[in-house]
Amino acid sequence: MPREERPVASFLRALPLPQSIPEGVVFILGSQRIELEDIPGEVRDQASLPGRKIEIAPLTEAAVSEMVTSIGLASEIDSAEVYSVSLGHPLVTQYLLGKLLEADVEERKALLDGGFEFDGDLEKVYRAAWREAEEADRDVAKALVTLSFVEGRIEPELLAACLSSLAVDRAFTIAHHLIDHSNRGWLIFHNSFRLFLRQQTITLYGTPNPDFTDIAIYRRLADLARSAPATSGQRWLEFRYLYLAKDHTEAAAIAYRKYFVAQFIDGRRSYDVSNDIQDAFACLNPGEAPEQLFDLMLAKGEVWRRQQALEMADRLVAAQIAAGDLYSAEAQLDQNHFAGDEWLIIGALLDNGQPERARTIFDRQNPWDWYDDRQSGGEDATKKWAGFAVVLL
Repeated sequence: MPREERPVASFLRALPLPQSIPEGVVFILGSQRIELEDIPGEVRDQASLPGRKIEIAPLTEAAVSEMVTSIGLASEIDSAEVYSVSLGHPLVTQYLLGKLLEADVEERKALLDGGFEFDGDLEKVYRAAWREAEEADRDVAKALVTLSFVEGRIEPELLAACLSSLAVDRAFTIAHHLIDHSNRGWLIFHNSFRLFLRQQTITLYGTPNPDFTDIAIYRRLADLARSAPATSGQRWLEFRYLYLAKDHTEAAAIAYRKYFVAQFIDGRRSYDVSNDIQDAFACLNPGEAPEQLFDLMLAKGEVWRRQQALEMADRLVAAQIAAGDLYSAEAQLDQNHFAGDEWLIIGALLDNGQPERARTIFDRQNPWDWYDDRQSGGEDATKKWAGFAVVLL
């Protein structure tokens, strides 16, 4: 289930009462709050018992020190000062280090001496960035709000096509520590900032600007997706944005088997294509488009069969690399792939002069997993990991 950043409801509220649960039945939930209203008292009492919950603790000072070292700032800043500012909050520590990494000596001193405020309220960090954006230029605030509605990654050049290069560039200067820009395109780093931005209002003459409502922004993004270059992941999202804009008639006008199957052939994940096909069913008026309904049913089946066929291709990633399609090869790691494919991609990215993309994939590998899970080939994988570790270091 997607995480709810400002919880108003909890799975705990949906649980049956303790006395009605048979012996041997165990519920395991992710992060939850038990102080919310309407949770049955019996459930709250059970959830509060010793051993029933783990309190999420802040990072230790040693952990923060390791983060400072990992980005190469250990000799330039005092990790104890970083810890005193971030209070060990993982996300805030990440944001602070992002700002320190791009700052000069004087700016770093200012940030650690009170320029970066955090008192336990995460939104205070977001409000500071928003205030700076509004003071810089109203168009900068527009750029950040628009980015919060983008699905997946978007290239800054494409984002500037519906705003301005200056506004997008200044938005990055102000909020780069809140944006994931380590890979192709930009992405809001954490969903809490995305939700914060969506709650802000762009005004015009003292009232909400009609060009920056949710629907208006999604329509503008649909136009961008329609004209996006072949190298952009946004090129697949015209239907998605039209659907989110509730323009179901326009969305249905392009929702055909040929449209969706072509996306899958082009390299889009079958999971995302299938989700769009499912939404396309909701765009059709019941009983009025039987041919299109049948066409979409064929599309769903065809995408599934094509995916099944690809799952049997043990050299798919190697073929994608040989064809020079490194983005499709990298995307394949999120789908069905064979052990060892990740090393092929890391090597190909290094050969292609893209060490940061290679590092992103490398950092997701954990040698201990190969032994904890008793996977075969653990020794060979460890040698590969060690070899690339030396190169990347």
